[in-house]
Parts: sequence; C-alpha cells; structure tokens
Amino acid sequence: MVWINFFILSSLSVFAAPKTQGPEKLLTKHAVDAIRYIDGDGRVAYVRKRPGVLGIVSSFRSEEFVSETPQSDFLVTASPVKKKVIVEIIKNQHTVFNIMRSNKLMAFNWGETKGKEVGHGLAARLHMADEWLSYYQPEKSSLMLKNLVTEKEYELKLASKANAYFIPEITMLASDLIVYTDINEQGLSAVISYNLLTKKSDVLYKSSQTGTRMELCQQEKFLAL
Repeated sequence: MVWINFFILSSLSVFAAPKTQGPEKLLTKHAVDAIRYIDGDGRVAYVRKRPGVLGIVSSFRSEEFVSETPQSDFLVTASPVKKKVIVEIIKNQHTVFNIMRSNKLMAFNWGETKGKEVGHGLAARLHMADEWLSYYQPEKSSLMLKNLVTEKEYELKLASKANAYFIPEITMLASDLIVYTDINEQGLSAVISYNLLTKKSDVLYKSSQTGTRMELCQQEKFLAL
C-alpha cells in the first residue's frame, strides 16, 4: 500500500519570499531559439541544428541524430534522473495547425543517439527512474502508460473529450499507482488515483466550479496540487 501525502496549493496564496537579485543568467554558445533541452549545468544540450534536424551537443562533441522534413520541430523531455530522453517529433507544424494531434515519440538513452519509437501522442513524461513513460492520445481521449523495460502498455480512458483547453496531468507514485487529472461532461475537474493492477480508481479532489485548472507536482513521497 502506498500512502499519498496530498497538499493543495492555491494560486492566490501569499508567501513571504526573501528578496533576491533575480534569476541567474545561463550562458550558452547556442542560439536560444535553437535549444530544445539543456541540463542544469549546461554540459549537454539538445538543439535544432537546422530545419528538421535535431542534434546533441556536449563537451567536444556535436552530432545530429534525428532528421525529419524541414518544417518539423521537436519537443525534448527528460527527468532529473537523466537516464532517458523522449523526443516528440512535430511534423509540418507550419502547415498542419492541429495542436491536439498525436506525434511520433522516440526514446533515447541519455546522451546517446540510437533510439526507438515508443508510441504516438503528446505531453510525454518520464516516471519511476525513467523506466515508465506516460503520454496523452487526444484522438482517443486516452492516457497511455508504457514500461520502457518490459514494453508492457496500459491504456486509461478519460471521461473528458479532447479539446485544446485540457491536457491531463499525470504522476506515478509506484509501479502500479498513478495520479492524474480529468474533467467530466459538466466541466468540473478532478484529481484521481488509479491502480493499474486492480483497475480501481478513487477521486482525491474535485473542483467546485467549472474552468478550474489543476497541475500536479511530485517531490519524493509528497504530491502537491
């Protein structure tokens, strides 16, 4: 059994924050508009080398590893663990204006250039030491979960229909337990826990009014909304 320490943070809450000198500047030799992902110390960066081409740049190394049509762009997702990288390939973004379409997702080991296709969707996210991948398929209103080690997949149908104003949030607390957001036909949002093995779900929190935006943030064994 996994206990969930659940906190609700209001965007209207007032915190006494100490005065700072402002954000630190990140110095990089790459053009800012070309960076798709850069780690905290700046040693590894995933950059758009030229139209339709994604490359990796690190110390004394620069290599192209994903090549698509010139109008393609990329979203690069990683976690603090830095074992895997997920690349979402957005083809023809300037001619196909559907932001709720599924895109090809590829997985790479951190810092490596040989990868494989792992699904089609958007809003990809890594979990559990980068052994699990989640993503959203708006065409089917489904949350997809995939174990990148065993390649076992799970599909969770959402109550909400696909729309441009909602992309579900998801976090994984254990290999069989997820917490995600959904909205019902009345437009009320909810935070729901779901067990992949028992297929049992529980509503942890439900909004009292429509149009409520919910975001999840996980830190070790604590989950904040």
